Amino acid sequence: STTTARWLAWVLWRETGTSLKQFQYTAYHTDAFGAWNIAESLLASRAGEAWQKPAMLLVVLAMSAYALSLSVRMVVRFQFLSRIRALPAFDASLALAGASLLIGCFFAGPSIAYRGILLLLVLPAVLTLWRQAADRAGATLFAGMAGAILWCLWSEAAHNHVMAVVKTAAILDHGQLLAIGGVTGLRELAWWWLISALIALVGCIGLTSQAGADLCRVLRLRLPD
Repeated sequence: STTTARWLAWVLWRETGTSLKQFQYTAYHTDAFGAWNIAESLLASRAGEAWQKPAMLLVVLAMSAYALSLSVRMVVRFQFLSRIRALPAFDASLALAGASLLIGCFFAGPSIAYRGILLLLVLPAVLTLWRQAADRAGATLFAGMAGAILWCLWSEAAHNHVMAVVKTAAILDHGQLLAIGGVTGLRELAWWWLISALIALVGCIGLTSQAGADLCRVLRLRLPD
């Protein structure tokens, strides 16, 4: 009934708000992934100032808008829809579940690195798309996605190794900053690029599903072949 649906929506809204408040910020950025990491790094020296949080929000919104535009360009340039239609249903289902959870976690707040294990649900679909790609551009894209997944999963190990080398070699402070900052920067850029690709993947899987077909029919939209 309508009353039951409203009650469930209220409970979901309340529980979601409670969960978001429980996100904990970590001691260093490579211990967590999320949309706010770069904004925090850029504006860390302005902690406590009134304009810091609005500025961080603007940075996140700008990067999110760019990520969304990149997703749209991927869909158009690499003909995602036709590729997704050839994807086995089981791989598509795993990718939809894993990518949707990761996108939500990425934008909701900082997620401890182990949550990246959800990328393993996406990897089979990416590898299948890579094998099925008959063109060089598509093969390069999906090979890049597979590489980005592995890098995001193992970048914490790279960070720890760099830390060990820096301490053993007694590198000067500015050298430590460059070494660790380089690993962290590559990780953050990889996450943003990968999230853009996952948005494209989720969108196309949704549009090629029965629910997507019904929605397009209601909205009188015609998807390209």
